[in-house]
Order: sequence, then C-alpha cells, then structure tokens
Amino acid sequence: MGWWNGRVWVGIHLVVLTAGAYVAADLVNLLIARQLEASIRVDDRAPGAAPRAVSRVLPDPAAYARILEGNLFNPALRGPALPPVVDAPPPTAPLDVQMTLIGTGEGEGAPSFAVIEDRITREQRVYRVGDVVKDGVVLAKVERNQILLRLGAQQQVLTLYTDGTEDVASGAGAPRAPGDVAAVTGGVRQVQANRWVLDKQEVSAALENLPQLLTKARVIPNFSDGKPDGFKIFSIAPDSLYAKIGLQNGDVLQQINGVEIKDPENFMRVFQQLKDETNIALDFVRNNRRESFAYEIR
Repeated sequence: MGWWNGRVWVGIHLVVLTAGAYVAADLVNLLIARQLEASIRVDDRAPGAAPRAVSRVLPDPAAYARILEGNLFNPALRGPALPPVVDAPPPTAPLDVQMTLIGTGEGEGAPSFAVIEDRITREQRVYRVGDVVKDGVVLAKVERNQILLRLGAQQQVLTLYTDGTEDVASGAGAPRAPGDVAAVTGGVRQVQANRWVLDKQEVSAALENLPQLLTKARVIPNFSDGKPDGFKIFSIAPDSLYAKIGLQNGDVLQQINGVEIKDPENFMRVFQQLKDETNIALDFVRNNRRESFAYEIR
C-alpha cells in the first residue's frame, strides 16, 4: 500500500510539471508572435516610402521670444529681443539721358505726349506715354511742365523751360473791339478782320525758341465723334505770339497751309516749317463755326 501511494505522488508531480511546461511554451510563443506581427506592420510600407509623420504639438513661437527676453543664461542681456539688422538696398544711380524737353500735351481721351529733342543729333520727335525714347528708356509720365523717364529702377525728370510767366486762361486772346482792325502789337499788325502782317524777325525768334513758345499756351488733341480732328488751344498767355495773331482760348486748330493737323507728329512738323514760310493760312473752329486767318510774314 505504501509503495502504491509513492507511485501516485510521482505521477501527479509529472502531470503538473508537464502542464506547466506547456503553459510556459504557449506564453513564449504568444510573445514571439506579437513581436513578429509588429515587425511585419512596420515593413509593410512601399519601398522608399517616407516614414509616417508623427503629429506633435509645437510650442508657440512667442514662448521662444519670452525665453530670449528673459535670457536665463546671461542676466546682463535681459530685455526685449532686438529686430534683425536688414541691409539697406544700394542707392540707384540716376539716369543721365542727353535730351531736352520741348513741349508737352495732355490729351483728353488720348495718351499724353511730349516733344523731346536729342541734344546730340538735334532731332525733335513726339513721344507718347509708354514709348521708348532712347536705349530702353521709357516715357513713364507726362505732367504740365515736366516728364518722367524711366529705365528699370532708374529715373530722370526733364523739366520744360519757363521764364516764370504764369499762364492766364481768362482774357488771353480776347477779341478786339469792332473796327480796331489796324491794331499794332509788337511787330504784329492786323490789317483786316482776319488778316495780319507779321514781322519776320519776331516770328523767327519765337520759332527758334520753341520750348519757351510752347509754354505760352496749352494744346491738346481734340476729338469729334471719337476721332481726332485737330488741336484745342487754351491757357494763352497775354502778350504771347498766340494772342497777338488773334487766337482765343478754346479755338480748335485743324489746318495750317491746307495740311490737316490731327496727330502730334504732324502738328510739330508743320509748326516747325512755319519759319520758312512767307504766307500762312490757318483754319480752325471757334464756337462751333469754321474760321480762317491769313498771315503775311515780311
């Protein structure tokens, strides 16, 4: 009987040890399986794919500023952080275009233009805003007595010569009293209601100094039914050549010696040819009526 009991206890111990070994083996297998599964998930990405971004909350940039202002590592430098030093751009050299402004015109419904003379070639041409004047230099802006030239960041202002006389819109070029057809005004003599005799020296002097002459009145393109039909003259200065030859503010000049003047280029070309003429016929519109003046130069 004692022998049998000993055999039973030995059998129970073997069973318990065997069961414990199986349980331990299962636990080890489970742990290994989980490690392999995690490894497979990581390697499951496409070849060359970037690792998945891990979202994290970044601190407020103001927090860094507060750390800098506190300057925990150097109390002598505590205070607001100084702004970064930005180097100023180098100064831009001004333009130095060898040209002279002869006259300007500010159109109503048309681009403003300027008459500019090349100091080297002495050639005078009409340019509109946006035109290239010389070597890439563009006419950027036209004002009453000056223009702005621009080449990239470089600029140059050309100013019209003036003698300081202010233009007067009212009273300039006012009609003379009836019967006053023989009035003499400094080398200009009115012999009939629409005829004048001009002193050649005075006309030549005025046309030779064209920049000054063009400051004595304003001319702008005039349009009728959306089409140019001449040039309107206004702001005529008293005692100017324009006033002496009978022109009035608001007159629209249309023809000179039978040549239509509808664009600035043609107007300037005809205007410059007058110094070689002995007789000039001027057709214009005044108060919606066509008029004609004749001038004899001698």
